[in-house]
Formats: sequence, structure tokens, C-alpha cells
Amino acid sequence: MSDLSLSHPSSTKSLSLTAGAALLALSLAASDAMAQADDAKPDASGSEDAPLQVPAISVEATTSTPEGSAADGYRSSTGSLGPLGKQPLKDIPYSVNVVSSDLIENLQATSTSDALKYDPSVRPELGSNLSSNYFMIRGFTSSPFGATSNATLGGMRETALFEPVEDKERIEVLNGPAGFLMGFAAPGGTIDYELKHPTDTMLNRITVGDYGGEQGYLHGDFGGPIDARGRFAYRVNIVKVDAGNVGVDGETHKRELVTGVLDWHLAPSTVWSFDASHFDRDIRGQQGIFLANSYSVPSAPDLTKNYGAPWSFTHDQYDRYGTSINAPLNDTFTLRSALRYTETRNQAIGVRDALVGNNGTYDYQLQVKGTNGYDSTQGNTFVDAKFSTFGFDHKATFGVAEDYVIGLTDNPDPNSSPYSSANDNITLPTTITSNILNPGSLNYYTNINLSYGHLSRTSETELRTVVAADTVALNDQWSVMGGVNIPHIDTVSYAINTEVPGAKYVKDQATPAGALMFKPIPAVTTYASYVEALQQGATVGSSYANSGQILAPYLSHQYEVGTKSTIDKMDVNVALFQIDKAAVYVDPSSNIESTGGEEVHKGVEFNFMGKATKDLTLGGGLTFMDASIVKQSISRTVELNNVAVAGVPHTIATLFGEYAVPELEGLSFMVGTSYTGREAVDTQANGNYPTQSIPSVFLMDAGARYQASVYGRPTTFRLNINNLLDKRYWTNKGDDMLYPGNPRTVAFSMSTDF
Repeated sequence: MSDLSLSHPSSTKSLSLTAGAALLALSLAASDAMAQADDAKPDASGSEDAPLQVPAISVEATTSTPEGSAADGYRSSTGSLGPLGKQPLKDIPYSVNVVSSDLIENLQATSTSDALKYDPSVRPELGSNLSSNYFMIRGFTSSPFGATSNATLGGMRETALFEPVEDKERIEVLNGPAGFLMGFAAPGGTIDYELKHPTDTMLNRITVGDYGGEQGYLHGDFGGPIDARGRFAYRVNIVKVDAGNVGVDGETHKRELVTGVLDWHLAPSTVWSFDASHFDRDIRGQQGIFLANSYSVPSAPDLTKNYGAPWSFTHDQYDRYGTSINAPLNDTFTLRSALRYTETRNQAIGVRDALVGNNGTYDYQLQVKGTNGYDSTQGNTFVDAKFSTFGFDHKATFGVAEDYVIGLTDNPDPNSSPYSSANDNITLPTTITSNILNPGSLNYYTNINLSYGHLSRTSETELRTVVAADTVALNDQWSVMGGVNIPHIDTVSYAINTEVPGAKYVKDQATPAGALMFKPIPAVTTYASYVEALQQGATVGSSYANSGQILAPYLSHQYEVGTKSTIDKMDVNVALFQIDKAAVYVDPSSNIESTGGEEVHKGVEFNFMGKATKDLTLGGGLTFMDASIVKQSISRTVELNNVAVAGVPHTIATLFGEYAVPELEGLSFMVGTSYTGREAVDTQANGNYPTQSIPSVFLMDAGARYQASVYGRPTTFRLNINNLLDKRYWTNKGDDMLYPGNPRTVAFSMSTDF
């Protein structure tokens, strides 16, 4: 197997106009801030080396109980809204849930799926298959795949298929369409990752442990000021995970991560940040997935068994470099600007088990993905303004963001492989049959030799968004928010290897948003909001008659009303929503995939997080949802109406509790539960009329944490048992694929500060 390389085609593009503007903005802001710093008066002693009066670098440093900390019940008071920057959660007229680094660490999360397991509006879709991060939010799939990915890092779109969590300060989930913020977005929601920021005091923390199975790991988290004047501060995270068994027979996950962030305080309120990350992950003996076809969905299997092959794997990595600046220009205007360049690569061969009977019998298929990747250049510049007109206070933002993304694919050599193109699903030349109750070992291709040439360009996408928004405080209780995002997309596909241009489309569409907010008392906010989002049309798969066609972009619309309140030290939020978008279906008479009809999702969300008592933290909530396809004609004689959408449970319920034992200081116990209702499964593989389902599942977790001083060093011991009851279950993402869930695992660790 050849090594995964980050080489890219020689035909690259220079920085776009927006990225260039961002670079100019960075330079101007830096020059202005440095001039302000040079003009600053020395202290009374006249010393030129007097410390620069820099405010605390992070919000956490300004309070006795840091935001998102276990001591504060893992509550967060702020959230990031992309081009609108960080905002108080109470002032955001959308449903936003935040998972802090403290909760990530105390859950011993190894992935986003682990970190979000108690968010009642989110459901991981791939079970134990961690080839990528796919989630259901409000009944729609949110994926990190492609130029219009629904994952962001610091508000900028991400293209990494798997994002590690050890270097993240927080993970934020925005429920519903984010078109007003991102321009192009799936209707379900967006997951944003925020890197850990430099600390204003020294941090040296080492964690050793096991993530479950035999996944031994070492994590170093270091930060603090560099110079005595406080101009520079850093944060470095280094993670090494051993290639041990993950709890599934023969499956190993080896991971390496290095992330560094440097803050330069050019002036008391101006910070120029630089960050760089390298991530490498190698999964071997990857768990197989099942194709239901038209057969009965079998009972979920033994989750510790491997239904894949010893040689199946996923290997992915990214290198990422970014810089950003936040610079108050005066009492009215603040400039925010950023640049980032990212190279991501993914290489995989998997196993799909195609059911061939109603008794769990299946034939093996290869899923050959070859090598895929993206080279992305991004830039943005935004200006915030605070001013008053006619007695009304305004908080306005306007600016522009641009992404230029090259999609890359390396086609396997047909002379040395049993297939001729990437992303093929191939039946083995010799049929090998097994059964879900007694799986065999698939050793047919024990020595797969993939020959790779250069990566060829298969797509080129330019996304540009212009955004303008204003929040107007009418009085102490009433406020209105309005804005518009005008996204532009220019995308073209290319033939693999030859790079001959193929399908192309160019689209512009204004997507407005508006909201009315009312605060009857300071602790309660009620709101009603409307937002639109433009979603890039899918590229039709190889199994359909119109393979390769790029479907036209389509709009989604969301109507939402809700309340956000604080009861003592508990945050409680309720939201009612309706989202509609064009439905995608396949005409069985022509085998053509297209859009037609309408898909409507209605639901109510209830979530809470905080301190129920001094010693008891509670979190979780409920989501009730109805998702259906209406007014869709699949042929001249058949029309669907009010048909359930596959992969969408009617009910999701979660409850997380942490109790600090008062009789023994430092000892805490945790219990977590989740319930996911029955989900329809599209066993016809055409997106039209799911006729079967996977059953509901109730999962339970437990854990303990003990904090003590060991040889004078603050030390934390953690123990977590996931899937405590060892439940067998399926997951699904709205198609004909069934994913085995996560088996019971035991994780433990020890963290020491020095």
C-alpha cells in the first residue's frame, strides 16, 4: 500500500480577490494596531519595558467559574455565528447548543459523535464506522463532504472528513439552515469547531490513558504567555493514539495530531492569531456495513464482531494553516479578517455486505474509494459597527467571504486492480457468502496492491458570499434582526485522469433572514425567526441513468419560534420549527435521479444544561419530529403524499447527570442515557417509499472522576463505560445502508498538571 501523499496538481490558482482583500485587511489592521501600541504612554516609572496592559486572552480567565467548566455545569453563555462573530446565546434567535472542552475531556470523547451524544437534536448516523462525520440534525444529514461541507472551523468551511476533538475548545451545533451565515448550507444544521486558544497563565498538562479496547494514548496540552510584557501567548496540543483494538475484532485506529496556536497582542484590544495543524489517522480492519437491498432488515448483530475484512482501511490526513485578526478601529468599527489554506486527503477500501436473503445471509462487495482530497483557499473580511439612529441602538455587520476548492481523485490502475475507477462498488469475481450470525473472514484479496498516479482534478468550486446584517434594539425588551446573504457558486466537474471539463453551473441567490426578539425579563428571551438557505445540488451517482449530472441548487426555508431562559443556574431552551426543501427521488421507470415535490420537517426541541443543585449537574432534552415527503410524482401514475422520510426518528431523548459526592471532595459520578425512536429504512434504494425500519434503541453510559493532589500536582482520574448494557443496534442515514452500532467499551485516563 502506497503512502498517502499531500501532493497536488500543478494547475493551481492564485489567491482569490476575497482572500487578497483579507490579506490586505490583516496588514492594515496590524499596522494600525502597532501604531497605537507605539503611541501608548509608558508607565509612571518611564520604563520602556513596562508590561503591555493586555486584557485576559480568553473569556474563561475573567470569571471564577470558567465558561463551559464542570464547576459551572458545562454551561456556555456565548456562541459563534460565523460572519456575525461571537454573540451571547440569549441574543441569537436560533437554536444553538455548545459542548465545552471540559465536557469533551470528562466524557473521554474520541470523536464528534462521542462529544455530541447527549445533544437531543443531533444523532450520529454511521455507528461504529468512523470513516467520516455524518450527523442527522432536524431530520437532515449534515456531512463534512465536498466544497459545500456543513462543518466549519472558526466559522470557515471545513473539508476534512474527520475532525479530531482533542484540540478543540468547544463544538457548537447550529440547528436549522445556516444560509444567512454561510451562503450554502444543508437545511439541517451546521457543526462548528473552535480551536483551543492560548492561555494567560502557564498550562502544562499530560494525559495518559486508553480510549477503550486497547487504544492507549498520550495527550499533551501546553500553553501560556511567552514574554514578560504579555504580547505573545501560545497553545500546543499533541496527541498520539496507539494502533490498538477499538473493541471490534481486528479493527485498529492509529492517530497523530499536532496543533499550535500563537496570539500576538499588537495592542490592548487587537489580537493577531496564527494556527497550524497536522492530523493523520489510519484505520485498519475497518468494520463492514450492510446493504439492505429489498430484503428484511435483520436483528442487529454482535457489535464486537467484524463484518469487514482484515485489509479494509481508511487513511486520512490534513495539513492546515491559518491566520486571523480582530481589531477595534475606533469606538464604532471593528475589523475581523481571516485567511486559511488546507490540504485534505482520504484513501479507503471498505467492505459492503449485500443482503441476499431474509435470514441475514449476505455476499461481500468491495467499496473502492481510491484517494480523494481537497485543496482549499479561504478568506473573509467583516466589519462590525455599533451606532445609534433616532434613539435606536444598532449592531451591524457587513463583509464578504470566499472559498476556492479543488476536488482531487486518483484513479486506480486497471492493470493492477480488479476494478477500473474510484468509488466503485464491486462484486467479487468469486462469490463469497456469509451470515450475520456467524461471519467469516474475508481473505480473498489479502494482498491488495493499489497503484497510484498523480492526483487529478475532478472538480473546481468557487463560493462567494456577501453578507449584511443589523440587530436593532428598539428598547430594553424588544429587538429586531434582519439581514441578507448573497451567495455565488461557480462549479465545474472534470473527467478523472483526463481533466476534460464536464457538467457546470453558476448560481446566485439572495437568502434573507429576519427575527423578532422579546425579553419579558432579563433571564428570558422569546423569538420568532425566518431563514433561507441555498443548497448545492448533488452529483448523481454511478448507478443511475443520469450519472455525473449535477442537480441544480435548491432553497430551503425555516420558520422557528422559541424561548431561551435561565432558571437559577440551569439554561432551558425550547424551539418549534418547520423546514421545507425540494425532495430528491429516483423515477423507477427511467432510473433517473432528480428533484421534485417537497420534503417537510416539523418538530419541537427541548434542551437544558446546568446546575440543578450545588452538587448535581443535569443536561439533555427531547426532540419530537415529523418528516414527510409531500406532492411528489415518481411516475405518471404514482404520486407520493405524506410518506415518511427514511432515517428520521420521531423521538430522540437524552439525559446526562453528574453528581459530586459532598462527603468525598473531588469524587464525581456520571450517568448518561439516550433513546432513539424507530427509523424508516429505504430498502428499495431509491429515496421514494421506505417500507421497513430499524427498531428504537435505549443506550446507557456510566463513569466516575476523581480529582486529587498527587505529589503536589493537580491530578484527575477518569473512568467511562460506554454502552453499559451492551445493546445491539443499527444506525442509518436515510438510504439502504445499515451501520452496526458501538459495542461496550471501557475508557480510563490520568491527567496531571505540572
